[in-house]
Amino acid sequence: MEKEKNVLEKWFKFREEELEVELNEEDKNHIYDFEKCVNVILTCIDGDKHKFTKEKLDKLEEEILDSFHYFNRKYYTTGFRDALDIMLKI
Repeated sequence: MEKEKNVLEKWFKFREEELEVELNEEDKNHIYDFEKCVNVILTCIDGDKHKFTKEKLDKLEEEILDSFHYFNRKYYTTGFRDALDIMLKI
């Protein structure tokens, strides 16, 4: 099980690096521009609350991305383990 986990971790690291540089136009069209959304919200806020709101929105973005990363990794890890199990049984 540990060897399987190490193989998956190496594969994830490789794929993350590859995916970051190989975005096509379709991929780029589906990237959510959170910063653009933040800027729209911040144009409606004045004074002291502007900095506070910006900090909270930045934290929200970080938490959303962390959550996506966690569940994507969990989903794909489970799928790859299932695929490995099937291949090893054949």
